[in-house]
Amino acid sequence: MSQQPDKTPQDPADPSATPAPEAEPTPPSPAPKSPPAAPGPAAPGTSTAGRRGQPAAAPPEAAPRFQLLSALLKGIPPEELHLVLEKYHDAIKRGTVKAVSAPSNLTFEVEVVTAQGKRAVRKVEDEIVLPDDGFQGWLAQERRASRLAVLRVTGRVETSLARLASGEDDFKTLLEIRRGRLQQPKAEKQKAGRAAS
Repeated sequence: MSQQPDKTPQDPADPSATPAPEAEPTPPSPAPKSPPAAPGPAAPGTSTAGRRGQPAAAPPEAAPRFQLLSALLKGIPPEELHLVLEKYHDAIKRGTVKAVSAPSNLTFEVEVVTAQGKRAVRKVEDEIVLPDDGFQGWLAQERRASRLAVLRVTGRVETSLARLASGEDDFKTLLEIRRGRLQQPKAEKQKAGRAAS
């Protein structure tokens, strides 16, 4: 009786196991026609990380995306802009907003509703702004404050579920403004309504 080889799988962790038969070797690939270029010397101030077994350095951060102020304010409702424009230079002085003047011939016009409820068109010199988190937070805060100041004097206090859910509007603050408007004597309401037109 002839012995047949054991067909049970071998445990790779078992050192006494016999190795599996090797596959036929593959032919070597042809040598490249030209040798690869050796890395040249690094420029001053650059990293050589990633060469000769060193860990690769993280890729450099993308350059900041600067935008024109006119582009950042485009599409913002007029009732949300008056405090943005009034407090803009102060925010630059404090370092909250990072901006430099654009060429002096770049200006834009923007419609605003003032705190007195009057519509006006303002001509603004354009600037190049870094719209970082500080700028975005400041802009959102001033937009809300502008809107609330206008709502206090102009009539109907309204919002949407989306504005409440996103935090753009505060229900309690809007309710206080509405109650104040409802408690005003009728003559004051009419005067405020005429000022808004």
